[in-house]
Amino acid sequence: MNKNLIQKSFKTYLQWRDLKESSLSLDLFPAIFIDYFQAVKFKEVDEENDGDMLLFQYGIYDWGKGIFFELNFTRQFYRIFPKSYSHRIYQLGVTFFYSPNAFKEIKTLTKWSSDCKNLEEFQHFILNSQGFKTASKEIPIKSENQVTLV
Repeated sequence: MNKNLIQKSFKTYLQWRDLKESSLSLDLFPAIFIDYFQAVKFKEVDEENDGDMLLFQYGIYDWGKGIFFELNFTRQFYRIFPKSYSHRIYQLGVTFFYSPNAFKEIKTLTKWSSDCKNLEEFQHFILNSQGFKTASKEIPIKSENQVTLV
């Protein structure tokens, strides 16, 4: 498993679903991301120890390129290398960026799929969160898709 393989798996999944990255809408994205998680598995992860999880998070941030409300979906992969006792964590993240004005009263939020009983509960949580509901009424300035090694 490496960054390129993870990125390619997501692009291939989108093509299989007849979707394009550039046309992904926020309203459809939670279902798409959860379906990708269920449909595309990686043998190299340590599934018994939360080696493949989903993360939903949002907040207002300034990472040096301006202040935005960022709504992010991340799939995190945890891989252990038994012979060397080392590990790697990869994250495939898709972030929607918004002007912060409509989000000033919304508190920062982080929710892992493992915090829920099942993926249906996780999706329900996302769709009913204040940040998601507000973002659904706004137009994103941009979106980004990237794989990082943590």
